[in-house]
Amino acid sequence: MAQMSSESRWHHATEPPPALHDRIRARIANERAPTMRTRHRIMLAVVVVPLIVACIVLIASQLVYHRYAVGLDVDSTRVTKLLLTLFLLAAMAMIATAVALWRGRGGFGIGAASLAIAAALVVPLYAALTLIRPLHVSDDAVINVVISPWGLRCAVLAGVVGLSAIAAFTAALRRAVAVASRLRGAAIGAAAGAWAGLAVFAFCPSGEQQHLVAGHIVPMLVLIAIGALLAPRFVRP
Repeated sequence: MAQMSSESRWHHATEPPPALHDRIRARIANERAPTMRTRHRIMLAVVVVPLIVACIVLIASQLVYHRYAVGLDVDSTRVTKLLLTLFLLAAMAMIATAVALWRGRGGFGIGAASLAIAAALVVPLYAALTLIRPLHVSDDAVINVVISPWGLRCAVLAGVVGLSAIAAFTAALRRAVAVASRLRGAAIGAAAGAWAGLAVFAFCPSGEQQHLVAGHIVPMLVLIAIGALLAPRFVRP
C-alpha cells in the first residue's frame, strides 16, 4: 500500500499543471490553419522567385542603363564562357533551392549535413565562377553611367531580390520544419543569395574585383545570416 501510495504521489507530481493544458489549448485554438498545403506553397515559391528575379533585373537594367540585362552583353570571344557561367549559376540557384525546400517522404527535409554543405558552398562557388577571370574587362558599353567601385547599386538590387526570395521560401515552409530549423534557415538564405547573385550577374557590367566582392558577394553572405537568424522562427511548427 505504501509503495502504491508513493507511486500515486509521484504520478500526480509529474503531471503537467492544468494551466499548461489551458495554454496549449489556447495556442492551438488561436493558430490559424494554413489555407494552402505545404507542397503547393513550395511549388508556388519555385515559380514565383525566378519571375521576381527576371522582373527586377529587367526593370533595374532599363532604369539604370536604358538597356536590358547589360551584364549579359559581352564581346563575341566571351559568349561561350558567358553561357557556361550563366548555366552554372542558374543550376546552383536551383540546386540550392531544392536543398532548402526539400521535405522528403517523412516531411523532415534533407539531412542536416546537406543543409550545412549547401549553406557553406554557395558563396565560394559563386566567387569562383565570377571573380576568377571575370567576363567584363571594361565598362565601355555603359560609358555614360558611373559604376560605384563599392557596388552600392548592385548591393541594393541583390538585397531586394534576396529578401524577396527569403520571404517566399520562408512562407512556403511556414510551420513545416520540425528539425534543424536553424540550418534550414541558413540554407534558405543561401538559396536566396544564389538567386541574388544570378540577378546581379545579369544586371551588372563591371569586372572590377572590389566591386564584385563588395556589391555581389558580401550581400550573399548577409542573406545567409538573415536566413539563419530570422527564418527559423517562422518555419518551426
